[in-house]
Amino acid sequence: MEQHDTWRDLLVSWIEASRERLRLTQAMGVSPQTLSRWVHTGMNPQPQTLLKLLAALTPAQAEQIRPLLPITSAVVSTNKEGERIPQECYVSVLHTATALPKTMLFNTLARMIIEQAVVRLDPGLSFNSVLCRR
Repeated sequence: MEQHDTWRDLLVSWIEASRERLRLTQAMGVSPQTLSRWVHTGMNPQPQTLLKLLAALTPAQAEQIRPLLPITSAVVSTNKEGERIPQECYVSVLHTATALPKTMLFNTLARMIIEQAVVRLDPGLSFNSVLCRR
């Protein structure tokens, strides 16, 4: 297996195959040109797009690319008080997004994110999450 220094190098190796490029762009809802801009011009994707990328990858691909992603610089943001959201929150969400089947993804991620928001907004508040199925 080849060693890649950056997540861009790794992504280039995957999207060289037109089938894989098509699969990723369709799963992420982006154009092939967007993937090309990321890898050839150094353009940085939005944090939510990085999450889509991780969700679109196979588990083996996600495991390969995760250590190379710029988690700290690309995903960490600040809330209105200027406090940083802990990196562990993002790492946990990204890991969960790549590890769960799509049928469980929305409810699980929504609950994780809401729990973190509640802790920061009102630590005394509690809530229940309910999944409705058709």
